[in-house]
Amino acid sequence: MERPKPENVALGLIAGAIAGYELICPPGSTISEKFDPLLEGKYRHLVTLAVGVTALHILNRLPTQIDPFEQGLSRIRQLAQRKMV
Repeated sequence: MERPKPENVALGLIAGAIAGYELICPPGSTISEKFDPLLEGKYRHLVTLAVGVTALHILNRLPTQIDPFEQGLSRIRQLAQRKMV
């Protein structure tokens, strides 16, 4: 049997952790329920934007040039390479 790719293992772990939490969390404490106060608060537009950008990143729908996750990781990689040299 072929070994699973690391990215598939990571996605499985993330999905499993979320599903596990949703199954065992106390009533009223699901992830979506915890977002409710944020979506009713002063920064609701910023929260919506952050969730939207995260979803677009996960779905690979943002060009690399404007994806803040890709830009941040690229910068971290550059800094890490400088320290290795």
